[in-house]
Amino acid sequence: MVKVGIRRIEFSGHTPGTGGRADRVGGISQTTSGDVRSRLNAFLDRAAFSPAPRSRYGTLGRNTIRGPGAHLWDMRFAKLTPIHENLRLRFMAEAFNLWNHAAFGNPSSVLDTAAFGTIRTTLSNARIIQLGLKLEF
Repeated sequence: MVKVGIRRIEFSGHTPGTGGRADRVGGISQTTSGDVRSRLNAFLDRAAFSPAPRSRYGTLGRNTIRGPGAHLWDMRFAKLTPIHENLRLRFMAEAFNLWNHAAFGNPSSVLDTAAFGTIRTTLSNARIIQLGLKLEF
């Protein structure tokens, strides 16, 4: 099974629970350029956003910016070997996150915090491999 996805970022211009979205500042790219790993401390450009007044929603639309993509490969192999008439041995090998790629979470989107635009989470574990034998009778 292959899981591929791009998550949308929901913005808040203020502390969570107080409402409001940020205003979009024109002429400035919303995201920084380069590989995701090199942008963990500045995935979003703070200069491209400004807090909207608490009396209205900001000009930044809902789900207008995409977070980093995720490519996770899970695989399973199985081999069934007959031993006797009513006896079989099943070998299984499973791998989760087969290529061991980091799937980073969305950046912080609360504009009035120091962590705005930084990525501090991952969505997946490191590679996990499981082997198993099952005797069926």
